Order: sequence, then C-alpha cells, then structure tokens
Amino acid sequence: MAWYWWVLIPVAGFVLFYIVMAALAGSPAAKQRRRDELNAIFEPVRRDLAVREEEGAKALALVLELPVATSAGAGDVQSREKVSETVMNMARTRHVSLHVSLAPERVTFVQQIAGQPGKSMVRTVARRDAESWVVRTRMGRDFSAEVRAAQAGEEGEGR
Repeated sequence: MAWYWWVLIPVAGFVLFYIVMAALAGSPAAKQRRRDELNAIFEPVRRDLAVREEEGAKALALVLELPVATSAGAGDVQSREKVSETVMNMARTRHVSLHVSLAPERVTFVQQIAGQPGKSMVRTVARRDAESWVVRTRMGRDFSAEVRAAQAGEEGEGR
C-alpha cells in the first residue's frame, strides 16, 4: 500500500464522522422546536403537580395547627416530620377529588381514588400532644357518603 493511503484513510474517516455529526445535530431552530414540543407534552403534568403541591401545603398547614385533642383515639402515632410526609404524599396521590373536613380537634381527608370508581381513602388526623399526631387510614366505599359522614363529624362506614 502506498504512503498516500495512510493519509487519505484517516482524513476520509474524519470528514465522514464530521458529516454524520452535523446531520445528527440539526439546526438550532429544529432543536428548539423539538424542545418546545416536549415541553408542551409535559406542561399539563407540571401544572397538575404544582396544584397538588399547593393543596398539600394547605392541608399540612391545617394539620400542624390542630389543637391537642382531648381523646385522640387509636391509630398510627407520627412525629411532625412523618405526618408532614404522610399529608404531602396523600396530596400527591393521583385522585379524582379531595375533600377536607375540619372538626374542632381533627382533620378528615376523603379522597376519591382515580381509576377505582366507588372507592375512597379516608384519613383522619388528630393531634395527640405537642409533637405527635394520630393518623387513621381506611378504605371507604362511597365517596359522597364518606364526605357526608366527615362533615357530620362521624367516622363513616368503616369503623
């Protein structure tokens, strides 16, 4: 093989590599258009998450401001950090509707669960002492019946 082939092959490889990379990169306008299309796809999801975070923050403020209950009852005893995590996770859960009912010593959250018609999740939070809360969680049957029971201050169908 002659000496010029040793020069021509690497140069041709470099030129071919440069052409392929330039074709893959595309123009800046095309890149921006692709970015805008992706943002348009994910924008409703981002807005929904922002609304859920806002709902969670409002619900958490209600829970943290509860007075100490005279009888908090039985349930899962949680610290401030754990109850904050529980309430925020509840707000982030995919649900059709969320109803918050305030009683003098407790907050009841009734969620209509998405994709499961006729089912609801009921969480009742009461303050046990200065740094602990009692959280009771149960599955409810009918969302509207659970909302009526929460507004009346009762425990609902489950217990």
